[in-house]
Amino acid sequence: MREFALNYKDIAKRIEEIEKTIKIDQQHQNYNTHRIDEAFELLHQILQDTQKTNNNLIGFRPKIPYNER
Repeated sequence: MREFALNYKDIAKRIEEIEKTIKIDQQHQNYNTHRIDEAFELLHQILQDTQKTNNNLIGFRPKIPYNER
């Protein structure tokens, strides 16, 4: 009985440690997911801004369209 009780305590302690680790990992995962979502949102904004500026490119542009030459 004593041996069983000691083993049970060890198992219970290990289970508690695993639960704490899982909770910490979930918090980190939620944080990382949030940061990844922010990064994709910023990239999307950059792509939209780039598409807006394509019409206002600086440089030489001939008056005759390229396909009419």
